[in-house]
Amino acid sequence: MSERTILFHLLNIRAGLDEEAICMGNASNNILGTRASSLEADVIWRTTSPSSASRRPSLRGRVSVRGALVDRMNGRELVFESRLERGLAEMLMARRDIRAIIDQPPAVKYTTADGRTRSHTFDFLAITTNGIRLAIAVKPAATVERSGIQETLDRIREQVGPRFADAYLLRTNQHITPDRIYNAGLILRSRRCRNESDIDTVWAIVGNLAGSFRAADVVMHSKLGARGFSALVCLVDDARLEPVAGRIGYLTSLRRVSGQ
Repeated sequence: MSERTILFHLLNIRAGLDEEAICMGNASNNILGTRASSLEADVIWRTTSPSSASRRPSLRGRVSVRGALVDRMNGRELVFESRLERGLAEMLMARRDIRAIIDQPPAVKYTTADGRTRSHTFDFLAITTNGIRLAIAVKPAATVERSGIQETLDRIREQVGPRFADAYLLRTNQHITPDRIYNAGLILRSRRCRNESDIDTVWAIVGNLAGSFRAADVVMHSKLGARGFSALVCLVDDARLEPVAGRIGYLTSLRRVSGQ
């Protein structure tokens, strides 16, 4: 078990989140019961495709974190070489309007101010559900100026334009915040344990509420325990609810998304 998995488990315990109750909730609705669900888990294996990265970051690094995670929607490995890149990958996977994430896409060539040809490899190329391609560079905010990344993006935007992407974005720790990373991870875990019956029960409680409400109050009223909390997170994932601010937890205030 990885250190990150253990950390998430401890955070869930601290928040009062019963992981087993959430995930077993789906199995309890199965006519074959939890044992059948366990047996299925023993025989079903989804193969993960290797990363399609044009360059694979070295696993050796003195000041950065390198590794890989799995995009469960597409069943493919995604590589990263910093905590910010990993955080952004989780945030992208948690977005319903992103249908594909390409890590370390093929390098883009451009010409510098002194006429030299250079190449730049974006950290991610994300493709939205309506086909918009987003080329994303990730940098710590403190290194943006000295790295010259903004000038690089400006030149690529001008010289390459829509041949590679429809938009060229720079994302820093000002965008990839700890709260957003945490919420993305929570959404991804709740998505795996999604229970439509629980979601319907919780939506029947909050669907007509005006203003904001505490997650804990809804969970208590639903009588679903941790499964009720997971259902609330799934409603956030469905863009029917949104947190007023900060991390999603039992004490978080939520509200209906406008138009829902």
